[in-house]
Amino acid sequence: MEHYLEKRTQPRVKNILRLSVYQIYYMDSVPDFAACDAAVEIAKAKGKGGAKGFINAVLRKVAKEKGTLEWPPRKKLVEHLSVRYSFPRWMVGLWVKELGEERAEKLLAYQAENDSITLRPNKLRDMDAERLGEMLDNKGYTYRRGELVEDAYHVNKGGSLITHEWFKRGRFTVQGEASMLLAKVAMATNPERVWDCCAAPGGKTAAMAHIADDAMTFRVSDVHDHRVKLIREQFVRLGVQADIFRHDATKPLGREQFDLVLVDAPCSGLGTLWNQGDIKGSKQFEDILNLVEVQREILDNVANHVKVGGKLLYATCTISRRENEGMITEFLANHEEFAMVDLPCGLQKDNDIGRQFLPSEDHIEGFYMALLERKS
Repeated sequence: MEHYLEKRTQPRVKNILRLSVYQIYYMDSVPDFAACDAAVEIAKAKGKGGAKGFINAVLRKVAKEKGTLEWPPRKKLVEHLSVRYSFPRWMVGLWVKELGEERAEKLLAYQAENDSITLRPNKLRDMDAERLGEMLDNKGYTYRRGELVEDAYHVNKGGSLITHEWFKRGRFTVQGEASMLLAKVAMATNPERVWDCCAAPGGKTAAMAHIADDAMTFRVSDVHDHRVKLIREQFVRLGVQADIFRHDATKPLGREQFDLVLVDAPCSGLGTLWNQGDIKGSKQFEDILNLVEVQREILDNVANHVKVGGKLLYATCTISRRENEGMITEFLANHEEFAMVDLPCGLQKDNDIGRQFLPSEDHIEGFYMALLERKS
C-alpha cells in the first residue's frame, strides 16, 4: 500500500486504507465506489474527517489501477521481500542485515501452527508427560512432541483444553516450548537459590519448579502490581512455592546474592509475532532503541546479585542483535568479573554469543539466550 502513500500516514488512517484496499481487491460483493465511501464514513466516525479527501483520492487510484501492480523487482530486495511476505520494511531490512538474505527470507516465509496450543505437564500436581499424552490420545487430539523439550505437547486445535478440569487443577498448563527450554537451561546450572527478576506471568519459574527438587528457593518479582497478581494466581493453580514480590529490576535488592539470576528481559517481542500479529504493525525500530536502555540498566543492576561462581541467564523473545548479542557483548566489555559460558543441553553453537533461535530453523518461538558466569 505504501506505493500510494507519498508521506508518513497516521496509523489509524493507514488501517482504514488497508481494510478498504482489501475490499477493493478481494471482496467482489462490494463495489469499489462503496468501499471508498465506507472508508470516508469510517474516517469521520473515528475523528479523522480531515483525511477524507486524502483517503478518497488514494482509494480511487487503487481501484483504477487494480490488477496492474507488479511485485517490486528482486534487485530492490528489502522492498521486494516486504511486499511479498507482508512485513514492515524496517523489520525486513533489519533481518536481511543481521541474518543474511537466505536466512531472512526463510524466516519471513515461515508459517506458524496458528491452530495449535502448547501444553506442559506439571509434576507438582502429580502429572507427567506420559499421562498427559495418554489423556490427549483418549480425547482424540493430534499433537507433536517438542523437539528441544520432550515435555512440550504442541496440540492441534487444542484451545478448548483450557476449560478442562485438569487444567483448572493445575495438572497441565499452557506454555511455549521456548519458555520451557529456558527453564531447562536454568536448571541445568544446578542452582540452589534463584531470582527470576522479570517473572510475570511466572511460567518460567513454574517450569523450573516442575524440574527442581524441594531444596530449591525461588525469589520471583516483577515491576507492576497487576503482573505480580498474575504470578500469584498462576502459582496457586500450579502448586509452586516461591517468595513473590513487586520489585523494579533496575534497582538494587539489598545485599542478596543468588546462584542464578534469570533475566527474561522486556524486549520488542519480534520472535512472537507469528502468533501475535499485531506486533507487525505496532512495533517500530525506535522501540528497540528505547528497550536497549532498559535492558542495560537491568543487567548492570542484577549483576551485583550474582554470587561468585553463580550464573546470569539472559533471555529475550525477540530477533534483534542490539537486544541480544550486542547487549551481551557490551555487558561483558563493562563487567570483567563475568565470562561467557557454553549453554548446556547441547545448545551452544561454535563462536556464538549465546544462541538465537528462529522459528524457521528451530520450530519454536523466536528467542535468544546467553549464559554468563561470575568469576570474581
